[in-house]
Amino acid sequence: MKNKKENKKKAIIYKDEEGYWGEILDLPGFLCYGTSKEDVKDRLREWTRKKYNQDVTFENLGKSLYIRDPIYNYIEIDAPLTPIINPRFSSEEVLFLQRLRYIKQNGLAYLVYPSLNTTRFEHSIGTMQLAKKVIDSIFTNSDDETIKQFVEDAVKQLIDKQIFDKETFDTPNKFIIVRKILKLISCYLALFHDIGQLPFSHTLESAIEEFLEDPKYNYEIVENKTIKTKYHELFSLEIIAGKGTGLFHSKNYKEATLLCLLSEYKENLENSIFATLKKIVSSEVDIDRGDFTQRDGYMSGSNFGIFDIDRVIRSFKLQKGDKKYGICIDSKGLRAVESLLVERYKVYKTLAYHHKVIFFNLILKDLFKEMLDEDKIITKMFDEYEEKEKNNSKDIEGPFLIIKNKNGKLFRFKPEFFIHPDDNSLYFDDAYILKEISKKYKNKLFADIILNRRSYSHSLWKREADFREIRKKILQKIANEINKSILIPIEEKDLNKFLIKLREGKDNRRHMFKLFREFCETFQEKLKEIKYKESGKIKSLPEIQVLITYSDPTIFGNISNILILNDSESSQSIIKLSKMLEEINELPNEIGYYIFVVSKEIPELKQKIRDEKINDENNRLIEKLNELIMPALESALQEVITDFIEKKTEKFEELVWNKSK
Repeated sequence: MKNKKENKKKAIIYKDEEGYWGEILDLPGFLCYGTSKEDVKDRLREWTRKKYNQDVTFENLGKSLYIRDPIYNYIEIDAPLTPIINPRFSSEEVLFLQRLRYIKQNGLAYLVYPSLNTTRFEHSIGTMQLAKKVIDSIFTNSDDETIKQFVEDAVKQLIDKQIFDKETFDTPNKFIIVRKILKLISCYLALFHDIGQLPFSHTLESAIEEFLEDPKYNYEIVENKTIKTKYHELFSLEIIAGKGTGLFHSKNYKEATLLCLLSEYKENLENSIFATLKKIVSSEVDIDRGDFTQRDGYMSGSNFGIFDIDRVIRSFKLQKGDKKYGICIDSKGLRAVESLLVERYKVYKTLAYHHKVIFFNLILKDLFKEMLDEDKIITKMFDEYEEKEKNNSKDIEGPFLIIKNKNGKLFRFKPEFFIHPDDNSLYFDDAYILKEISKKYKNKLFADIILNRRSYSHSLWKREADFREIRKKILQKIANEINKSILIPIEEKDLNKFLIKLREGKDNRRHMFKLFREFCETFQEKLKEIKYKESGKIKSLPEIQVLITYSDPTIFGNISNILILNDSESSQSIIKLSKMLEEINELPNEIGYYIFVVSKEIPELKQKIRDEKINDENNRLIEKLNELIMPALESALQEVITDFIEKKTEKFEELVWNKSK
């Protein structure tokens, strides 16, 4: 005979400014609302007895938690999320979120901006704070007919996906209940959108990407349903799907969050309300960018990133299309959105694209790729996987990331890797990476640069004006050479446009990476041949290493997708209404490539130049390094451009002149 306690359903009760809420922790779930705690309890008992013929045990979660924050003053954590943010129990799952406290959002940018120590955790709870406001905004600002239909569609989809029982919505408070459910889903989506971030965020993410896509290593990616997304998003999906139950106060919110994350990859979800919620967190004007633009600008001390976030959020509205709902901006918020985009541009240019930040992150990436190869980290991150496991029909089941080795054996990511198996207080985080670098590579130049912030490098160009001048000279020479042999009139500006377009294609970039690796090796050999005079003696340069990296061709994605809704409820692209944004949208990130020379002797060489200890005819060693690199860079660029034009002339014309023969 079963114990009576085992026959009881578990329910939670909590309070917010609207009143009391009660929820049955089951799948499908049941949520009810009332003006008093007893009203809610009675409703939960009534439904449970009717549905399951069982009684209910109640847990009172109390009220919201408030956290001090330099951007929003206070961040409100709703009662159901409090045990996850401020855990009072031992659970492996909550550690996946707590790990983000020890993941820097901007890689090694703090070596350039000492106060820029923003973590993924504070960014995630800041994004969650904005999520709730956006839901309130679209319910308040959207026209009555649109929001009425949106609520009906939300109810139908939440029932069809068995996330909530249909009786949840059989109440005069249906509107309030749907808004609460969507608000909680959005909070979870915002809170966990970065839960799969690697140490030092995108720096090591790009190292993993390059490692898995480089043929010289042992692994390659197996194409699958979500491979077009970023790796940290795939890791997030695996964590939530595989280990995420303890991250949510109820299973139904886990299911809903996964549907949101998968909505842009699954055709049967692309027109759903889950896709609409995903756009709140991930689009050209979203709460993710809204938070980090403010946070990074403030924490860096740059005074960039200042805009009216409240005005932006109050401008969010729903627009009903043929099959789906779009998130639009009310025309009254146009200037606030302009300000957000301009400030985001400034923050990117000042912080992410500072030449020193790029250099330190490049060094860290190189060391991590070495760790991946030598320490077999990939084999620890991935488990062997049998193809037959893929046979499933549920929307939210993985695997989402599969790799294979050269022997054809398949592997899938295992979330447990992020939490140390022998001690749950140890994470795969920034401290772990720095400790491993210190232990394994402490005698290496690159490790010394990172661990002790050494100035052992020189960038051949730092600012756009320098790069622009050098690029123009090189590309003009290449154009002249190409015009001698190929019957297509080409100018320097055509080649520049081509290089920008070429950086957008992954396969083309791989070809350029190969050429630049060869170029770096050649350049290092030529450096050994340089001689200079000092105190009447002929000397050679010290051992110097060369590093090259590309940067993304544009700052923005495609801001033309941002729609502004006018008073007649018709929408237009934002760049049709803002000449300034139209021009910004066309602006490339001009510095396409950074080239660094690295040596312990660089500081001494620079000091000798300053002190004029080297005689006049040879006293510009650093400038001579610049001069030396140009023919090699010119040769590499000419090779890739000429090869491309000769083999794909029509494609070249399409990229440059937007036409094909």
